[in-house]
Amino acid sequence: MPSRCWPPLGQKFDPRERYEVPDRVHLSENTLWSLLTNQVLPSYPVDAQNNGIQGKVVLKLHIEKDGRVSSVATVSGDSLLAPSAMDAAKRLRFRPYYLDDEAVPTAGQIIYLYTIVPGKGTTVILARSTSLKSLQPEPRSR
Repeated sequence: MPSRCWPPLGQKFDPRERYEVPDRVHLSENTLWSLLTNQVLPSYPVDAQNNGIQGKVVLKLHIEKDGRVSSVATVSGDSLLAPSAMDAAKRLRFRPYYLDDEAVPTAGQIIYLYTIVPGKGTTVILARSTSLKSLQPEPRSR
């Protein structure tokens, strides 16, 4: 039986010990909220309001080391609501996220909730997914 040399000749490291650092660290909702330094709320689009469109818009953010939002993409939401949410999200600012004492670029998701309140107008809030659960109607038992 031939003897095995590890790592193989010509290879300077053991590939089992190699790991790659992602381009961006994906943050949980709670961590992202803890780093948020300002809340920018979009205006309710007139076309959406006139058509009675309401709901949530989920956005994915790419955040640079300095806390500036560099890109925004729509994950879900109505096409009339999404552009105003994206414009507002580009103006959000975050504290830097540190990994091994170095600020790193991050990514995460935020939710804007658009609602029409009969007789009172419209509201838009930056919502947490946990607060959205409390807005869901409870299933009726039979």
